[in-house]
Order: sequence, then C-alpha cells, then structure tokens
Amino acid sequence: MELPNELWDIIVKQSKKSNYEFIKDMSIYELYKLEYEIKEKRKQIYDDIKSKLNKYDIIKVTHKTDKKAYDCDLLITNLNLNRDNKISVCNLNKCNEKCIFGNYKSGDLYNYQIDLDNVDIEVISTLADRKKENIKIANSLKVGDVFIYSNYTCAEWVRYRNICIDLSSFENSLCYSVVEDITPEKIIIKNKTIKRRNGEYLTILISNKEYINKNLILNKLNFEDNQKLYSIIIK
Repeated sequence: MELPNELWDIIVKQSKKSNYEFIKDMSIYELYKLEYEIKEKRKQIYDDIKSKLNKYDIIKVTHKTDKKAYDCDLLITNLNLNRDNKISVCNLNKCNEKCIFGNYKSGDLYNYQIDLDNVDIEVISTLADRKKENIKIANSLKVGDVFIYSNYTCAEWVRYRNICIDLSSFENSLCYSVVEDITPEKIIIKNKTIKRRNGEYLTILISNKEYINKNLILNKLNFEDNQKLYSIIIK
C-alpha cells in the first residue's frame, strides 16, 4: 500500500530541516531526552569500534582530514579509558629485524590518546596471531638449534619500558640460546647470550635449566645469518 501524497510531502519537508529547525520548538524535556539518546548512540558506536580491537593489537590509523597525522604503526596499550571516545597507543618504528611485536626496531616510551571520532582504524596484527606464529616457529626447532627469543612479553615491555634501561630499542630485549630440550609448551636452555650496550655479546650461564615460553620464540638463527654471533652462542 502506497503512502498518500500529503504524507510524502510531510516526510520530505521534515527531511530537509536543518538541525536548528529540528530542535527549535522542542521543550527542555525533549531536548534532554534527545541529548541522552545521542550520547547513548555515540557510546554504542565507540563500544562497537573497541569490540573489534584488543590490548596489544598493532593498528594503522588514518585521520579523516589529516592523512599525515599518523605516519607509523601504533600499539594499543589501553582500551579502557575514562572517555569513551579515546584509546591509548604508542608509536612503533619499522625495520627488518623481528621483535616481540613483529618487524620493529623501537617503540616510544610514552603513550598518547587517539580520538575515535576522527580516525579510521585497520588492525595490522593481533597479540593472538603473533603468539601463534611464534609457537609455530618454536615447534619447528630441534635440540641443538640456535634461536632468538624475547626477554619480555608484550605486557612486560609496556609495563617496564619506563623503568628498565633503554627498552625503547627492541634489540636490547633479544636473547640468543641453544635448544637443550623441548616440552609441549616450553623450550629449555642452559645459557643465554645478550648484546651489551657497547655492542659486544655476553653469554650468561644459568645454574638451573631455564624454561622459555614458546610464544616468545622469534626465529631460528642459522650460521649463515650471523656467523660471528652463531659461533659465540654455540661455543
């Protein structure tokens, strides 16, 4: 059944009203009710955006008017802020070497907030996917293999980056070792090698076996990758 022409005329007329014309004859109560409905709708939109994100996801953010506003990948450090339209992030700087977050050489020591009203967000990688990738690499290792692992989880890096010495550089959080044994969830080692601030490598002997979570394993290290470092680790 079609609507009468008179009703269509009213609908079209209403749709052409400006915001001011729409509210000018409203009472205080009607304005308050409209304001409440708008606030609830905005919160629903923010909650929907956040429901697609997780803490420690890495995202690409594009500002709707300033395309150069965010020129690097961002790590989500907090989704639960006092203001519904904000999330907390820090910058990550790309490179070809893998760290606990992916191929990044450094991260900012301080967070800042992004206004969800003005941006489009694309998830580059999730914490769950990165862990799954690391576990797959760990499961491919054999006893005697040399490997690289992170001394920090994502959560530990975010928590301790302002406390420990120069965690802005992810190279400082890398450790190197040899697989002594393997369990379903851990890689067992007896010593580890780290890179000191002067660029030299230091091997630390472990009195007892150390168990490394498989989700911290970054890569296998072959002799051809770094002959000097490989020789230091296996001697």
